[in-house]
Amino acid sequence: MENENSVFKDVEKRKVEVVLLGQRLSLRTDRSEAYLQKLANFLSDQVEEIRKNSRSISTNQSLLLMSLKLADLLKQREDELFELKEIIRKKAISAISDVENALNDLKNQTTDNALQ
Repeated sequence: MENENSVFKDVEKRKVEVVLLGQRLSLRTDRSEAYLQKLANFLSDQVEEIRKNSRSISTNQSLLLMSLKLADLLKQREDELFELKEIIRKKAISAISDVENALNDLKNQTTDNALQ
């Protein structure tokens, strides 16, 4: 599923090259080379951190562990976002109800005043 903010969306793509773990990658994207290199550097740092903690681990295993770590982080953020959306939905429903009640009270007061 492609997000409209995705690095790989089909809008005004251009060729960008970044270096990740010593390998040059060519990408077609609308994002800047500096931004993508920043992401690549972040990934390289994550792999290096994993490799420091387990010197016998291969680069591929490090990448798999890093992918799992990032997937976990993404899932946590997705769950938090869902919870926040639910809180906002409930507060919006409550606010609408409060406004409707206030309008009904005002309408009733106006009707009572007109009858007197």
